[in-house]
Amino acid sequence: MSEKLPFFLIREGLKIKPNKGYTIKFFVPEKYFESKYATQTGSYFDIIGIFLYNVYDKNNKEQFKENKLFYYPTIFMCKPTDINKINKNDIYEDDTYRELIFEDGSEVITSTQCIQYATTAEKVLKMLIRGRIPKIIPYEKLHNVITDSAKLNGISFSNVAALEGVIISESCRSKNDLKKPFIKEYSENPKIKNTDYTIINIDMLPKLASSYSAMLSYDKVIAIAAALQNNEINDAVALERILMDDF
Repeated sequence: MSEKLPFFLIREGLKIKPNKGYTIKFFVPEKYFESKYATQTGSYFDIIGIFLYNVYDKNNKEQFKENKLFYYPTIFMCKPTDINKINKNDIYEDDTYRELIFEDGSEVITSTQCIQYATTAEKVLKMLIRGRIPKIIPYEKLHNVITDSAKLNGISFSNVAALEGVIISESCRSKNDLKKPFIKEYSENPKIKNTDYTIINIDMLPKLASSYSAMLSYDKVIAIAAALQNNEINDAVALERILMDDF
């Protein structure tokens, strides 16, 4: 986090704070709190940095016509001025959210030296394969979530290049027909937006298939997730090579 800061932020040592005259609002999905991707300890919050935000001037005028993507796929700490629970779907179509408000004296980022944990990268991976990431990242960039989180936490998942595409293509489905992979619909219809997908829990995939293919595919999908979470770089055993042969 050593890059040049945008106009609405200032740096004080390791802290990032709102610039004078600006208010920043994080829109954190409610499911983050339900799944422990966001937690509160006193005045501080630990959050996985994938959500929408906006900035407001002293007259409460939005600085961006559309909410912006906050993208920092690891856990960071912040200290807002206030928090509101919003029971509306006006930000995320499939979830309510909590509004974290940052004004003078607050800490948008408590420390730019985030502690690296392998478990944090695993948690981000699980967000993806369990369908818990909000539909705000363009489809073409979803695969970056896994590798970026791993780099931020000082680890490397084995087999990422070979498997992350499989996870994305299988987990992202058409909103109109869950049996149809989003990539197929997206490539066939230029009017489809790159965020018009639905991310499903990989455990649901066998239910979308026939009984026979479900029986064959279920363990394979689970194996993909397990392979990515396995940081030991070993040669595949014979059974693994058979299971993954068609990938």
